[in-house]
Amino acid sequence: MLENHFKETAGSRREEGVPQIAVVITDGQAQDNIQEPAKEIKDAGITLYAIGIKGASLVELQEIASEPDDKHVYEVEDFTDLQDISHNMLQVLCTTVEEVNQIAHVSQGMSTSPCSPPPLFSLPFCRKATLADIVFLVDTSTSIGRENFQKVKNFLYTLLDVGIDKYRVGLAQYSREGHVEFLLNTYKSKEDVLTHIQGRVTFLGGPLQTGSALEFLHKVFFKEEVGSRISQGTPQFAVVITSAKSKDDVAEAAEELKEIGVKVISVGVQNSDREEMEVIATSPLVYQVNGGQSISHCWFLLINYPNLCSSASVADIVFLVDESSRIGLRNFQLTRTFLLKIVNALDIGPNNIRVGLVLYSDEPRLEFTLDTFEDKSDILNYLKKLPYRGGRTYTGAAIDFLRKKVFTQEAGSRKNQGVQQLAVVITDGQSFDDFVEHGDAADAKML
Repeated sequence: MLENHFKETAGSRREEGVPQIAVVITDGQAQDNIQEPAKEIKDAGITLYAIGIKGASLVELQEIASEPDDKHVYEVEDFTDLQDISHNMLQVLCTTVEEVNQIAHVSQGMSTSPCSPPPLFSLPFCRKATLADIVFLVDTSTSIGRENFQKVKNFLYTLLDVGIDKYRVGLAQYSREGHVEFLLNTYKSKEDVLTHIQGRVTFLGGPLQTGSALEFLHKVFFKEEVGSRISQGTPQFAVVITSAKSKDDVAEAAEELKEIGVKVISVGVQNSDREEMEVIATSPLVYQVNGGQSISHCWFLLINYPNLCSSASVADIVFLVDESSRIGLRNFQLTRTFLLKIVNALDIGPNNIRVGLVLYSDEPRLEFTLDTFEDKSDILNYLKKLPYRGGRTYTGAAIDFLRKKVFTQEAGSRKNQGVQQLAVVITDGQSFDDFVEHGDAADAKML
């Protein structure tokens, strides 16, 4: 590997500072010496992972792999079990890349401000997938100028994984009034979006009226008929890029936008007014590009902020929801809406995030296990029809039920594969039984 693969002529980018990683998969005892070659690879700055199939020597795996062993050594029973550890491996590889990124940032003296440059390198599978509707509102007034407007276009060119069932992106520009470039349901692919930005977005000029533009955004973009999934609980974002203080008031229009559930991110360039940006934005989402910085330094907004909705890419999550008489029908409906929003923001799939649901009052009621549904839409349809029955609150028995009946391999739990186990308990009042004992047991067993 060292002589043939980790060379610039073979495609290695070691000289550019890109992380070098080798994964060795073996099913038996080596017939030759492994210590020296493994040491040479590690001395060259290459991280080594060792995966042993049944029959492999643990001592050899530890000699091959980088330290610590618990991070770099894996053992499985047979080759069919490789699939079970693949997602954990990806998570570890992502972590390795992030650690190198952080070291690179420090060594190069890069800023850690909110508008720091993007990482030097990135693995595609490290970007956690989710859903979001994102509308960009771009200042094209006289105050920004043609040169800076082109820089903003270049910034927008670095986009998300656009798709009708992924990120939906809309774009408006404004000066005196708002102007639609494309709606949330106009384009179904990233290529179409980029083609529009590159070829059809032109500079407008004119006075800057951000308040009027925010009102325009509210009335035109965040509607179901133009592609917004706001009623389905899909996260809604508005990224407002502005270059100066507005000629009109922004407070009322910004507040109305936030009241319907839109998270507003404010990006300031040139002579932007910090105080006004804070009024516009959902706290603390204010990013101001300083002196010598380029707006491209705020690149990470396009990738990272919406992904806060789904910080776990592989996990088993069970919701335990109180449906007792204390809750009442109205609050139960609000809880159901909350569940819809949470589930809609997760990357649901048999190899990604699995979700289960238990309702409880006098006794726990299993609605669905971790392996009942493989598709997000099936879970959302089930939640929309979730009935309410009332009763008394027995939280302890419900937690015990989770431990014994839900976080089990038979019910779809992947705890034996090392997948994170999470229980979310939603309750309204005092339990009629002891929940502390059951809760401690559950903590030790699952979380």
